[in-house]
Amino acid sequence: RVHGENILSTHMEVSLNALRLVSFPDDIPSECTRISFRFNLITTLPERLPLEKLTVVDGRRNRIVRVPERMLDTCLGLEKLFLDGNQITHIPPLLHLTQLTFLGISNNHISNIPPNCFPPSLTSLDIHSNLIQELPNDIGNLTNLLTLSVTNNKLTQLPESISNLRSLTQLFLSNNRLDNLDILTNLLSLVYVGCNQNILDHLPANIGDLTNLEHIHVTRNRITCIPASICRLHRLQRFDVSNNPITTAAFPDFPTDEQQQPQAIVNEMKSYFPESLKLTDIATVTVLQTHLDSLKAYRNGNSVTSSFLRQVDLGIPEHMSESMLEKMFLCDSCEIPAVCGYSGFVTCVGLVFSFRVCCLECSESLLGKIQTHASLHAKSPFSKQQLE
Repeated sequence: RVHGENILSTHMEVSLNALRLVSFPDDIPSECTRISFRFNLITTLPERLPLEKLTVVDGRRNRIVRVPERMLDTCLGLEKLFLDGNQITHIPPLLHLTQLTFLGISNNHISNIPPNCFPPSLTSLDIHSNLIQELPNDIGNLTNLLTLSVTNNKLTQLPESISNLRSLTQLFLSNNRLDNLDILTNLLSLVYVGCNQNILDHLPANIGDLTNLEHIHVTRNRITCIPASICRLHRLQRFDVSNNPITTAAFPDFPTDEQQQPQAIVNEMKSYFPESLKLTDIATVTVLQTHLDSLKAYRNGNSVTSSFLRQVDLGIPEHMSESMLEKMFLCDSCEIPAVCGYSGFVTCVGLVFSFRVCCLECSESLLGKIQTHASLHAKSPFSKQQLE
């Protein structure tokens, strides 16, 4: 079924999506520039695809087991190749496709990547959710690469040549077995690094050199300390280190006095991290526990992983949704951010004062303040601002 053809016949798209095809059709028009056969039951592809004008091939979500080595020999103008969600075990040679900028071959059964497989023209490479144990050393030749996704594989280390990817802005490494990211500190264009659920025991000491970083996600690792150089990441917006055994050694200037008010500790944290981090991100440190009891982990240099630094993801905790953050408010009593609590009003000296507090303790404290103020100023009306 021809999906679209323009008046000059320079662009023709053939759409064969979701037709329950079990084999690849052999009567595709030679003028075809884009072919899509997603969501079918195709298991084999033709040995050769004689479509010289092809720029896009989209074969996602089939049952393809093998891509013939010479299938794309004549498709020299191919720009995008999508083969995600199949049963492919090997990547065919693609080095001759000098116009190829996007390759998606995620969610397959690939365990090995042969050398000289990818063309240096690639700007985006998505090979997540495979069985890959190592990346080829020549991946460093992909100097135009902007995005690399190898999430959910079996990587134990990154090749040294990855430090040559100086144009890389997004790197997705979650769900592997990596124990360090030290080799990444030369990738000065990085904006996003995701390395959740690995076995990292530290962050690079000079991570502050990556001054373009805006997002760092390293939750569920074994990190015990946050390097001081992170203060230099002035563009940082989200820093997720939740579910790590962070200790107070990471924050040497934090107060240990259990009587220290929560807001003061939050302010200490704000002074430690870059100013670019959003207030709501910082506030997640105490957003769910606002009682002083939640700060006892700071005493005597104990580990602060449970109720406090468990929330130092400086982003949204896994149990806090965006909609919850939108409901965040500042407690009228302790002035600590919260997402749930109590609201009400009290009539005093002829005025109605409404309030929102994070807990019953704060409610009692606030009402006590109101009563005290009322007894001292019974003859003088007061404003909400004065009460606060």
